[in-house]
Amino acid sequence: MYRFELRNNEQIRMKGLAALHVDRESLSGALYLTNERLVFVGYIHGSVYVNEKSVELEHISEVRGGKTFWIIPNELNIITDSAESIMFIINERDKWIAAINQGRG
Repeated sequence: MYRFELRNNEQIRMKGLAALHVDRESLSGALYLTNERLVFVGYIHGSVYVNEKSVELEHISEVRGGKTFWIIPNELNIITDSAESIMFIINERDKWIAAINQGRG
């Protein structure tokens, strides 16, 4: 159901269900970590159109964890080198943070 096109020599390292929060919209979907980028593939609730968001690992300047409702440790905050902030809700947040940081080298 959640698909995206891999580039030449690109390999998926990690995947999981996630929600992407953009302004007032929340998209349900899947988050993928490849050896080159972080890719979210999802849908706006009630829509049949796929929404894909990706960021190259080399353009991630910071990875932070946060908590929803001040207690649930499931926020993954990505800050790009252009100061864009991308926020995901995902299980095993700390595992994702470690894997992204390792992939960034």
